[in-house]
Amino acid sequence: VRTILDRELGTPEAAAGERLLKALGLIPRDASIRALYEETLASQIAGQYDPDEQRMYIISRTGRIGPNEQITYAHEFVHALQDQHFDLRAFIGEETDQGDRQAARSALVEGDATLLMTYWAQANLTPQELAEVIGSVDPDAQAILDRMPKIISESLLFPYQAGLNLVFGEQLAGGWDAVNAMFADPPASTEQVLHPEKYRLREAPAVVTFPDDLAARLGDGWAVVAQDTLGEFALEIWLRDVGGLTRQVSQPAAAGWGGDRVALVEGPDGAWAVALQIAWDTTGDAGEFADAAEAAVATLRTAGSAAQILRPQPGQVVVVIG
Repeated sequence: VRTILDRELGTPEAAAGERLLKALGLIPRDASIRALYEETLASQIAGQYDPDEQRMYIISRTGRIGPNEQITYAHEFVHALQDQHFDLRAFIGEETDQGDRQAARSALVEGDATLLMTYWAQANLTPQELAEVIGSVDPDAQAILDRMPKIISESLLFPYQAGLNLVFGEQLAGGWDAVNAMFADPPASTEQVLHPEKYRLREAPAVVTFPDDLAARLGDGWAVVAQDTLGEFALEIWLRDVGGLTRQVSQPAAAGWGGDRVALVEGPDGAWAVALQIAWDTTGDAGEFADAAEAAVATLRTAGSAAQILRPQPGQVVVVIG
């Protein structure tokens, strides 16, 4: 885990991404995202296929290769097969500003492996072994997961849970050939993963961009240090975790997402600002999100940030934080 985190988080781009999450209120200002991930992954991980090394690891906490280790082996073996056929590193991509698209592609990768792992377990494990797998939740590990920021804990679970739902529907309709075909035409957004009908319709996200002179408009010494796309999945967490809304409110408010872009700009003397621009399918969707986002904006103001919601034109919402 430490080796992977050193590789993934030990860059200036990753450090700027961490500051962006803190500015949005998704992780505490005094937290270390690396420490949070290390604690979470070290308590949760059961196996890993590393496409850089083309090596798979299975962790046994009991000193034996029991049903939990076997089912994990099946899962990681699927990743090795995926890598042989589809080149996982290239498939997911290494861009630092396409988080939503990468989360969607990871959902396909993990959903495929989770589905085949499940079929394998049903065919090869005894009822007693299946019961051992189902009843093997570690309360200490669950407690760690429960106290993590939701953007970390739920982002780790999303590819397995939502990805399984997406892939299962495709596999039922068209068999494994249909699943393989998804790697040539993968989901383009977490919206397509959360709403499989939008994947089947290929409802592409709108392209949202900032002007090239965004930093210059703020004056001398300003620079855009991070850009990303949050997507429906992360925006729903923002409404719920930062705004304190229930899922019954946050999920409909995040639905109807059309596309977004978020930028962190930094300037002299520690000044910073975040611009989040979101395109919505309809003006009604935009209004529902803007109303729900008031709670998150109020939380950020209480924490000492300036924050404002703008409606520059129908179907668009801009959130500015600084």
